[in-house]
Amino acid sequence: MATRTKSPELSAAKTMTLIIRRFTLALIGAAALALPALAQNQSNADLRVRLETIGSVFEYVETGITAQSRRSELTRLRDAIEPLRSELGQIIERLEPRLAEIETRVKALGPAPAKDAPAEDTGIADQRKQLGAQQGEIDALLKQARVLVLRGDQLAGRIEEVRRSRLADRLFERTMSILDPKLWLGAAQAIPGELRAVATYSREWLNTVSQYDGVVQSALVGLLMCLIAVLGIFFAQRWVTHYFTQSVDYPKDVPLPRLRRAKAALRDAILGAVALPLAVYAVIEILSSFDFLIERAHQSALGILAAVTLYATGRALAGALLRPGDFPRRILNISDETAARFYSHSTYGLLIAAIGASLNIIHRGLGAPRVMLTATSALMAGLIAVIIIRALLKTRQAAEEGKEDPAPNWMRLVLWIVAAVILGSVLTGYIWLASFLTSRLIHAAIVIASAYVILQLINAYFDEGLQAHTQRGRSFASTLGIRTQSLELAAALFAGAARVLVFVVALFLVVGNWGASLTDLAASFDRASFGIEFGKLRISLYDIGAAIGILIVGIYLSRILQRWLDKTVLPRTSLDTSLKNSIATIAGYIGVIAAISLALGRLGLNLENIALVAGALSVGIGFGLQAIVSNFVSGLILLTERPVKVGDLINVKGSDGYIRKISVRSTEVETFDRATLIIPNTELITGAVTNWTHHNTPSRIKIPVSVPADTDVDVVQEILMHVAQENNNVIKNPEPKVMLLNIDGDNLGFELRCLIRSATIATQTKSELNFAILRAFRKIGIRKAVAETASPDDEEDQVPDSQSPSTAPDGQKPAPETPASKR
Repeated sequence: MATRTKSPELSAAKTMTLIIRRFTLALIGAAALALPALAQNQSNADLRVRLETIGSVFEYVETGITAQSRRSELTRLRDAIEPLRSELGQIIERLEPRLAEIETRVKALGPAPAKDAPAEDTGIADQRKQLGAQQGEIDALLKQARVLVLRGDQLAGRIEEVRRSRLADRLFERTMSILDPKLWLGAAQAIPGELRAVATYSREWLNTVSQYDGVVQSALVGLLMCLIAVLGIFFAQRWVTHYFTQSVDYPKDVPLPRLRRAKAALRDAILGAVALPLAVYAVIEILSSFDFLIERAHQSALGILAAVTLYATGRALAGALLRPGDFPRRILNISDETAARFYSHSTYGLLIAAIGASLNIIHRGLGAPRVMLTATSALMAGLIAVIIIRALLKTRQAAEEGKEDPAPNWMRLVLWIVAAVILGSVLTGYIWLASFLTSRLIHAAIVIASAYVILQLINAYFDEGLQAHTQRGRSFASTLGIRTQSLELAAALFAGAARVLVFVVALFLVVGNWGASLTDLAASFDRASFGIEFGKLRISLYDIGAAIGILIVGIYLSRILQRWLDKTVLPRTSLDTSLKNSIATIAGYIGVIAAISLALGRLGLNLENIALVAGALSVGIGFGLQAIVSNFVSGLILLTERPVKVGDLINVKGSDGYIRKISVRSTEVETFDRATLIIPNTELITGAVTNWTHHNTPSRIKIPVSVPADTDVDVVQEILMHVAQENNNVIKNPEPKVMLLNIDGDNLGFELRCLIRSATIATQTKSELNFAILRAFRKIGIRKAVAETASPDDEEDQVPDSQSPSTAPDGQKPAPETPASKR
C-alpha cells in the first residue's frame, strides 16, 4: 500500500490555522468574561446619571409648589413625579438582588486576615477588593434611590395637601344665594356678553373654515359620514337588542328566571350606555378629521361628550333596573307604577345634570363671567334636590294609600339628608358645595347601580346556573371531572370572591371620587373641632366618628361573612353540623376582632399604647373580668376541641337538653320542655357533663316485661324478638336479645334489650315497642303481670326519658346521636 507524505508547506499552513483559531477563541472567551463587568459598570453609571436627573426634576417640582399654585399646575406637577416614583421603585428592586448577591460572595470569602496574621493569597485579596468596590458602589446607588423615594413621597404629600386646601377653600366659599336677585341680575347682564362671544367665535370659525379648499364638498361629505355613523350605531344597537329578545316568548305577568333577567339587565345597560356616547364621539372625530373643530371647540366637545356619557350611562342603568312596563325582565321587585315613577325622576335628574355640566363647559370655553357658572350650578343643584324631594314625597303618598311598600328606611333617610344639605347649601349661598355634592351623588348612584347589576348576575349564575340539579351544573361538573357537590362548593367560593371584588372596586370608585375632597372637609372640620389630648396622642371628634364608623362597618361585614359561610359555603361541604357552626362562629369573632383593631388604629391606639393602658388597668380588669375571660377561653376550647357540639344531647347538673348554640361566653341548651338553658362555658369545661351523643351513633334501651309464670316462655321470647325486629328504629346487627331475669313466684321477669339508631329517639322507640308487645299479648291471650325493675348494675344504660325536639338547629334532621359517654 502506498504511503502518502505531507508537504512541509501544508503542515505549516495547518499549524498556523490552528494557532489563529485558538487565539480567536481566547479573545472571544476574554471578551465574554469582560463584557459583564463592562455592562455592569455602564449600568451603574447610567443609574447614577438617571438618579441625578430624577433629583433635578424633584428640585424643579419643589420650587413649583406654592400656596398660590393653581389646581391645573399642581395636577401637572403630580403627573410629572408619579412615573419617576414608579421608576425609583423599579431601580431599587433591581439593585437589592445585586447587592445581596455581592454580600453573599463577600461572606463566602470569610473575614480579612488580621494585621499580625499571615497575608492571604493575592488572587483572593484582589477579588475581595473588587467585590468591596462593587458593594460600595451599589450600596451608594441604593441609598441615593431610597432617599429620592422618600423625597418623592414628601413632594406628593405636599402637592395633595395644597390641592386639598385649595379645594376646601373653594367648597366653603360663600357666594350668593339662589334667592338673591343679584345672582340672576348678574347672570342676565352677562348673557349679552356671552352672546357676543358666541358671535365672535362663530365669525372666527367661519373665516378659518372658509379658507379650506373644497370646504363645501368637505362639509357635505362630513355631514353624510356623521349621519351614516349615527344611524349605523343606533341601528346596530336596535338589531342586537332585537336579536336577543325576538325568540323570547313569556307571559306578561310572570317574571323570567333570575339568571335571564340579570343577563338582560347587563346587556341592555351596556348597549344603552355605549350607543349615544359612541355616536357623539364619532361625530366629533369625523368633524375633527375635516378640521371643522379647532382646538378650543374640540376641547369643549370632549367635555360635552363626558356629560352625554354620564346621562346615557345613568339612563341605561335606570332602564335596566327599573324596566317600566316590562315586569317579566325587571330585577327589582317593585310595581309598574313605582318603576315608572322612579325611572322618570332619575331620567329628569340625569338630564338636568348633563345640561348643567354642558352649559358650564360652554361658559368656560367662551370666557363667561363667574356669575354665569354660579347661576348655572345653583339652578342645576336646586332642581336635582327638588326632584329627589318630590320622589320621596310621592313614595310616602303611595305607601299611605297602600299601593306599594315604602323604600328601605335607611335609603330614604340618606336621600332626605342629602337633598336637605344640597337645598340648604343652595339657599345659604354655598353653591360650589351643593354642586360638588350633586355631582358626587350622581356618580355614586351610577357606580352602585352598576355594581348591583353585576352582583345580580353573579348571584343568579352561581346560585342557579351551577347547581347540581341543573343541566348546566351537571354538564359543567362532568366536563371538569368533579362531583356536583364539589362544583357547588367551588361556585360558592368563587361567587364570594367575585362579590368581594365587585364591592372593593365599587367602593374604590365611589370613595376615590370623594377621596381628596373628603380629606379636605375632614381637615377643615378637624381644625374647627375640639380634640382630646393624651400626652403626645391627640384624638379629634373626626377621629372618634371615623373609628365608630369603621367599627360599625367592620362588625356588619363580619356578620355578612359569618352568614355567607353559614348559609352558602359550609352547607355545600361534607362537614358535620357542629364543625360548620364552629367555623362560622370563629370567623365571625375574627371579623369583630379585626374591626376593633382597625377602629383602635384609627384612633392612634397602637399595640404599644394599648399595652401601656392594659398594664395600668391590669389589676382591676383581672378581678372584674375574670369570669368573662374564663368563659371566653372556655368558649374557644369548645369551638375548637368540640367535646360537646351543636345538636348533642347532654346532661349538666341534672338538666337534659340539646345544644342549640355555642358562643364564646355561654352555650344555649334547649330542654325537653322547650325552655332555653343558658350555661356558662366554664361549666362545660370544668364540670362533669354527660354527652349522650358524643362518638357512637347507636344507643341501648331495655324493655322490662312481666308475664304470669304459667306462660310459655318460648312464645314470649318469639313475640319480643319479632316486635323488636319489625321496628325500624332498632338495629338488626347485632340483633336484639331477650333475657329472663327474674322467676319470682307467680311472675316471670323478661327484658328486651336492643340497640337503636339514636339516643334521641329512645322514648319514642320504647313507646312503639310497648304498644306492639301489648297488642301481640292481647291477640294470643297472654296477660301482662306487674313489671319488675331493672337490675341496679344496669342503671347506667338508661337514657333521658323524653322526646327529642323535631328539628336540629339547622332545620334538618337531628345531629348524629350516640350512646352515653362522659366527657
